[in-house]
Amino acid sequence: MVKIIEQLTTLKKPYFHLLVCNESQLEQLYNKVKKEKPQTRSFYVEGLQCKTDEGFDEEFSTQLDLDITFFTNLAAFDEVINEELEWKGWNGFILFIAHFWEFLQYSKGYQSMMEVIKDAVEEWAAGRNYNPNYPTPPMPFHVVLHCEPGDEEELIKKMKDGGVEEYEVLNWEDIAQES
Repeated sequence: MVKIIEQLTTLKKPYFHLLVCNESQLEQLYNKVKKEKPQTRSFYVEGLQCKTDEGFDEEFSTQLDLDITFFTNLAAFDEVINEELEWKGWNGFILFIAHFWEFLQYSKGYQSMMEVIKDAVEEWAAGRNYNPNYPTPPMPFHVVLHCEPGDEEELIKKMKDGGVEEYEVLNWEDIAQES
């Protein structure tokens, strides 16, 4: 598991990962990352809570510790995922989305939200220089999308529908053998 943790905390592409495992294995990886890489901000978002726009708002607000409604203002989500995180002093970010199949399953905003997430990943990796007095160096921002065994093909299609073309598929068995 050491290899995947290192991969998720470096500026090495790909930044999107489809992790084929059960939920407890995803939680195990998440907890290990939090313990071993405390300067990397890890978010665990439950896709089952994000089926609708309203559910997405509540889950992301809770997990990012912010009280904001994103779907009424897409720019607000973009601002939070970029500017608000900038002031916390982290070395990088990992967004874990459990049950990715359910993520925005009943939302017309799926593609727009995935575009914002994809843009944020690219922006952090390139470095942010919006304020010349406080430039942000390039930082890794990885997204781990959870997939139950057997659902890989459908979820690869879902990722591509969301604009994610560069990704890797990780199998828990391969990760567990690293330990």
